[in-house]
Amino acid sequence: MKKFFFTMVLAATACTATFANTTVQHDNGDDNVLATTLQQVKQRIAGAPSGTTYGVVSAKNGNVVVNTPLGKYTIKRASDGTYSFMGMTARIVSVRNGVYTIKTSLGTWVVDVPKGTVRKK
Repeated sequence: MKKFFFTMVLAATACTATFANTTVQHDNGDDNVLATTLQQVKQRIAGAPSGTTYGVVSAKNGNVVVNTPLGKYTIKRASDGTYSFMGMTARIVSVRNGVYTIKTSLGTWVVDVPKGTVRKK
């Protein structure tokens, strides 16, 4: 259960960081790279066959394999208890009554499972 919510927090963190920067400057002058990428993800999700499931596929030795619209990825668990995914690291700092505090490389996040909310601390 913790791994599922941890995955959710990492996804939320990645989305928040992505949407914080709406445009990306490139040498070729293309300011619309993010919009193009989001459109491609939208098309992949819309074109996925019926029954396609996104989320946790398997968990072995502390590592978690997740299926996303962009492919399968492994969330790796380090020996110090941190998890890494797509260049981000995260560690569960505290848990109390279904409220998780998670310190990541993108800031500290609070996941309130009973309320179903994720907020930056």
